[in-house]
Parts: sequence; structure tokens; C-alpha cells
Amino acid sequence: MTTTASDATLTALRQTNRLLTRMEQLLEQQYQYLLARDMVSLEQESSRLSGLIEELEIDASQRNQLLTSQGLTTDMAGMNQWIAGLPAEVQDDARELWTTIRKQMVRCREMNLMNGRLQGRLRSATARLVELFWGNSVARAGYNQGGQLERASHPRNIDRA
Repeated sequence: MTTTASDATLTALRQTNRLLTRMEQLLEQQYQYLLARDMVSLEQESSRLSGLIEELEIDASQRNQLLTSQGLTTDMAGMNQWIAGLPAEVQDDARELWTTIRKQMVRCREMNLMNGRLQGRLRSATARLVELFWGNSVARAGYNQGGQLERASHPRNIDRA
């Protein structure tokens, strides 16, 4: 394993760490926007999150290429081999960095699931409000032959909801 390739891989891991730190921050901010029902800010944050996901995909691809160029597999075993092949003075730092990255990935996945659950509850609450407003389930709505929306009953006034 060449020192240059090892240095590049270590630099790539540091970049991954920075990107995942930013991902954690964005997911936390997304959660706060969901709680506040701030859909404008949520949409902007989601756009930033999409860009960050693209960066992480490129980062992972580059890291995989670096590992492959060193004759290693692009999985956990390859990373462990890479760390074991480093000079002793940087092995502990590399191992700690890789452990941190793995923990960050778990936290990001958990935060994303939490945001998804909250978003689902908000969607459900919104559907219930629409149902109260219209007086029937949107699922029971249909279209007639003229393409007009038909409902099973007439909409309720908001004061009766």
C-alpha cells in the first residue's frame, strides 16, 4: 500500500466525516422545521439535503476507488485491512475516525427514520383535517363522466367541522 494512496484515503475519510456532520445538522434542522410545520424552510432544507446526499455518493465512490487502487475490497473487511496496513502512528486515529463515521451513519439513518415518522403523522393529521372540512374521506371522492369531482356528501361548513 503506497503512502500517497493511504494519505488520500485518510483525507477522503476526513471529508466523509465533515459531510456526515453536516448531514446530522441538516436532519436535525429538518426535524425542527417539521415540528414547527414550517414547510417553506423544510423544502429549502430538503433541497440542501439532496445536494449533500449527492456529495456523499461522490465521496463514497472516490473512497471505493482509492481502496480498490490499493488492492482492497470496498467493504468493512477492506477498511479494516487498510487501517491495519497504516503506519502505527496513524492507525489509532484512522480507526477512531472510521468508528466515528460508522456511528454518524447510524445516527443519520435514525434521524431520517424519525423525520419520516413525524412527516407521516403530520400527513395523517392533515388528511383528517381535510376530511373534517369536506365531510367525507377524500378516498371516497371520485370523478363523474364529465370529469367533475364528485363527493359522497356535500362539504361541511367550517363552523360545523
